[in-house]
Amino acid sequence: MAAVDPAPVVPEAAPEPEVTPEPVPEPTPAPAVAPPPPEPKVKEASLAEMQQRQEERRRKEAEEQKRRTEERERAREKERARAEKKEREKAAAKAAAKAADASSPWATAGSAAKGGDAAKPADASNPWGVAAATTGSLKISSKPTGARVSVGGRSRGKTPLKLDLEFGNHEVRVEYPGFATQTRVIKLIGSKPISLDVVLESLDQVLRGTINVVTVGSAVLYVDGARKGRTPLSVSISQGKHRFRFEVDGKPPYEEVLDVKLKSDGDKITHFFALPP
Repeated sequence: MAAVDPAPVVPEAAPEPEVTPEPVPEPTPAPAVAPPPPEPKVKEASLAEMQQRQEERRRKEAEEQKRRTEERERAREKERARAEKKEREKAAAKAAAKAADASSPWATAGSAAKGGDAAKPADASNPWGVAAATTGSLKISSKPTGARVSVGGRSRGKTPLKLDLEFGNHEVRVEYPGFATQTRVIKLIGSKPISLDVVLESLDQVLRGTINVVTVGSAVLYVDGARKGRTPLSVSISQGKHRFRFEVDGKPPYEEVLDVKLKSDGDKITHFFALPP
């Protein structure tokens, strides 16, 4: 038998060393980006408050404007009142000076120069410079007497009345209770007295007319105690209350008070009197 070569011995491979894998670094997460802040929202309540403040501001401005306007107007009124007062005082002073000159028996024509007018020469017919008459006399009487008299809106007394008034036109008012007031314009010139006689008309003027008295059957009629005749008949009557009396033979008298109403003077009316049976 042939010899068999022994199988070659293959040496065992040395074990490969274990390789430890290097740790893979984890990826760094990207930094979180903060979302943009939300835009502020105006609430409805805030808008309402803003509008209210605006309205309040406008109202106050309008009130302030009105107040300033009123103050300016009051200031103008005061200024006008002061100006008018000065004018009145000036006119009163001038009138007083004129009256003083007129009342002085030694006043001369040159005294008018006080008011700034040029002095005038004295009248040759008035060498003493005595002031000429500037007032006249007015006599007022009325029917009925005792009527109140006012001249130029100023009460002057009761009639009969005599007044001394300055020359010129004067409005005379005469009034009496229950009578229509009368106003006259009188012009005084010269020293001769003027008389004014005023007849006042009653506001309660009594109307007169005729009443036709009608009854059932005939009766003797008395009006206010005066016998008028037998009905039916017409009698003159005045407006107002009257007593009518009827007498019928064999019956007691019948009386009735009638308030007669007339529409105008001379009016005619008819009235039926129902006498008792």
